[in-house]
Amino acid sequence: MDNPFDVVLGPSNKLQRNRGNVTPTEGETYPYYVTMTVAKMSMITPGKIFKLVIGCNDAKQAKIVSENAQNRGDMKRVTIHTGRKKPTYPKRTHSTRSVTPNAQAYAQWYTKGAF
Repeated sequence: MDNPFDVVLGPSNKLQRNRGNVTPTEGETYPYYVTMTVAKMSMITPGKIFKLVIGCNDAKQAKIVSENAQNRGDMKRVTIHTGRKKPTYPKRTHSTRSVTPNAQAYAQWYTKGAF
């Protein structure tokens, strides 16, 4: 099974492997977050909605991430959130992946026109 996010989920849908500062450290916040629903992940997280939450350092970076997400066919409900509170979703119905701006595996998301 091809996994575009290199996510490995255990039986409780918790990440078992992490590549390059993907999950923010405790208390780390960003002024902007871009959230999206990933349509193709339903086979990996059966019965749950998979949300990708990408932290951004400024509005310009958030706009680039949002445009890249909208250019992909597998991303739905792309939203830019402002404020330093990271969006959260109920664990019972959602599986969430958080990404930081310094995550090597996600560098292309911050590059204008990457998708």
